[in-house]
Amino acid sequence: MIREEVVEMKRAAKATNSFSKALFYAIMANDTMHSQKNTASIILEEAIHTACEAIQVAAMAQKYLNMEEAK
Repeated sequence: MIREEVVEMKRAAKATNSFSKALFYAIMANDTMHSQKNTASIILEEAIHTACEAIQVAAMAQKYLNMEEAK
């Protein structure tokens, strides 16, 4: 279902946003580079996850359009 995929995409985007804020504050606080690199790695993973969820939203929308076209 499209709605389910949108919810999952939003959840992943929210995590990406939260970790990007954490990285910003780590940089501003001059935290260790190790801490910053770990946070950046998590951002990368979450951003990829967000992109995958967005593709699933698009796929479900296309599936719906295909079903409607077949009627």
